[in-house]
Amino acid sequence: MAKSGSVIYNKVTLDTFEFRQTREDTGGALLQFDDYHPPNGIGPLPHRHPLQEEAFTVLNGTLAITIDGTEKVVEDGGKVAVPPNAVHFWRNAGSDEMCLRTEFRPALHFEEIIETYACMSQIGKVKPNGDPDPLQMSAMMNAYPGEFYLGEMPMMLQRFLFGPFGYVLRRFLGFKPHLSFADLQAPDQGARTPQPVP
Repeated sequence: MAKSGSVIYNKVTLDTFEFRQTREDTGGALLQFDDYHPPNGIGPLPHRHPLQEEAFTVLNGTLAITIDGTEKVVEDGGKVAVPPNAVHFWRNAGSDEMCLRTEFRPALHFEEIIETYACMSQIGKVKPNGDPDPLQMSAMMNAYPGEFYLGEMPMMLQRFLFGPFGYVLRRFLGFKPHLSFADLQAPDQGARTPQPVP
């Protein structure tokens, strides 16, 4: 599990995450991390968090975020909040590295989801376009029901993949719902170290 001060790297999307406050620190109320995202990085697919509010503060760069079909551009120092269940995705709209301070309220298990996805990128379980391995994705989301859904996949299919199918993968086929950087040998941590931000 990620701790305050932990830094992890997704070698496919090129995100570097620095955790500032975790579920453990805040009694489950808040997850806060800084996401360093280069101009050539891959932003998230359209998705939604039915049980959480997600808020962004742009510490550096230019964020373009689409919420329920409407795009908004946010510059340095700007803030934007995504209400629960709103379909959203974002990208770096500038030519420099973007740094986002991201907050989830409540924290739930999103730190495990971020870390597992980053670990998947390290072991070849994420395609070059950012699509995760569907088996590992199903096993992970079965462990955290209702916390995350894709925006463009039919809900009936997601309920099956993240429900009974994910349970079979975990219970009978040995899929772990959470992959940890502590379990990886010599993970690629990227070419940069996050710089201190306010």
